[in-house]
Amino acid sequence: MDSLDFNSPTKQSAKGIIIIFGLDAFNFFKKTFALLFIFIYKFFQNGNFFGLGSWGILLIFLGVIIALLFIAYLKYNNFLFHIDNEGFYLNKGILKKETINIPKSKIQNVYIKQNLLQQLINVVSLTIETAGDETSEVEINALDRNAALSLKNQILSVDSSATIETSETAPNVYYQVSIKKLILEGVSQNHLKSLVLLIFFLAGIYSQFNDIINQLELNTLFGDWFQMDEQSFLTFLIFNGVILFVLIVMAFIISLGKSVLVNFDLKVVEVGKTLEISKGLINKISLNLIPIRIQSLKITNNRLKRYFGLNTLFVSQAMADKKQKQSLSIIGLSEQQVHYLTEKIYPSYEGVTEKLKPESYYKRVQTIRGIMIALLINLIAIPFDDNRIFLINVILIPFIYFYVVNTFRKSYYDISESYLTLGSGFIETNKNILELHKIQSVEWSQTIFQKKKNIASLKVFTASSRFKIPYIHENQAKTVMDFMIFRITSSQKNWM
Repeated sequence: MDSLDFNSPTKQSAKGIIIIFGLDAFNFFKKTFALLFIFIYKFFQNGNFFGLGSWGILLIFLGVIIALLFIAYLKYNNFLFHIDNEGFYLNKGILKKETINIPKSKIQNVYIKQNLLQQLINVVSLTIETAGDETSEVEINALDRNAALSLKNQILSVDSSATIETSETAPNVYYQVSIKKLILEGVSQNHLKSLVLLIFFLAGIYSQFNDIINQLELNTLFGDWFQMDEQSFLTFLIFNGVILFVLIVMAFIISLGKSVLVNFDLKVVEVGKTLEISKGLINKISLNLIPIRIQSLKITNNRLKRYFGLNTLFVSQAMADKKQKQSLSIIGLSEQQVHYLTEKIYPSYEGVTEKLKPESYYKRVQTIRGIMIALLINLIAIPFDDNRIFLINVILIPFIYFYVVNTFRKSYYDISESYLTLGSGFIETNKNILELHKIQSVEWSQTIFQKKKNIASLKVFTASSRFKIPYIHENQAKTVMDFMIFRITSSQKNWM
């Protein structure tokens, strides 16, 4: 691909007017939705709104559209960007002019995405992100794909550690997800959170079921199935069992749909020393994984995923856009593929040599927390004046037991000369890997109760996440903390 010249002030594609108009229109109607709803209601109720008939309202609507189009044109016309060897420069604004200068050394990532509207008019957007901000620094809404790729490569090429070798090294598609793996990934995901939310939603409207059933006359169709006042214990179990089954099916469908939409056509492409991820159906995205800028890795699976041979690799960078962090994941990987990609990102990582466990105090704390939550749930259930609701303890008590046992079993840490590895999880099994020189700070944590037991915890902070080494002996905690601080202060490597 030929490199385009962005050294002089450049406009985005003229199609950007459509994209800017679409975004502005969406935000306008989103902010004025409540007023528009009242406006429409009053109009249909009275046939007019403050004396305005259909033609008057139509003229106002057209006036808003024309104003948004005019604003979109001004934004497009005043949006000029260029690059040089030092950084990226942007001028924008209508009444309030704004100049943005981003040194290339501070750029954390440059990624390309394409929403549904951009797909229809055949343009992409390019986002430049720096570490530490809540929102993206710069987003160019409409570029031809070739122009966007060329601009991305030129922005990243100044940093020798982040160079994308587009000419010397031919891209190699290392991994591409199949439809079968997409489906298996959606089926084998942890549905617990979705299920709990659905159950609480159902509990909120449960008391209204009698009225709904009476209004729809469902009693005549299904007999005793919906007799909520004087039903038998067996009917109670069957009824709630059916509801639970429906909720589980809904959770599966939601997870499956989300998995397909987000990870459709997922590819991992090797370009020299870097990796590129591209995926998405409605919102397509393409971004680079540059090893020096990666803060940590997380490898996760569960029992069902292990049966299917599936693993997910999450990559954490000090990115500005919180939503975009969710895109830095590669699903459906085999163990061999996880090992290869981990070695690609962390060449000197040798794996876990010794799993150091928390003290038994860990189980005691988790048990006490579980009992407190169970007591709170039972106290909330008292005003319902229905003893059957306390049957939730049949599920709650075993849940607490398995939670304590599983989280303790999966919790460990391992520290080497260059890496810290942390294990955790309940349903999922998580393995976090981070380089010691990229740790920003280490915090000592010890309550008065832990002090009596000579127990302490360590909190480890990177530019993108925080981790915890929980409930280890305080002598061990001091040794680990001193070693990590020594590695942080003595390392000459950059943290990003």
